[in-house]
Amino acid sequence: MLEQYAADSTAATWTQALSDACAGVPITIVQGTADEATALRRHIEGDYSAHYSPDLFQLQHEVAKATGLARARGARGRRRGRER
Repeated sequence: MLEQYAADSTAATWTQALSDACAGVPITIVQGTADEATALRRHIEGDYSAHYSPDLFQLQHEVAKATGLARARGARGRRRGRER
């Protein structure tokens, strides 16, 4: 809904930009999806009292960090087994 350059990335800046973008549009913001930036989360939860949810990239990144090493070790072991 909103994409623009801003000199800073504070919650107040995000809130003002979204308010300007939605001016004249009868909507109620109930949820916001964003990265893990503190200002974005404060903007969503504090200024709009809306539900915050992380974007898909953040979730995938955490899962990959948690499982990546074990999966890589398993794949290397299987390759070594085939090579013997």
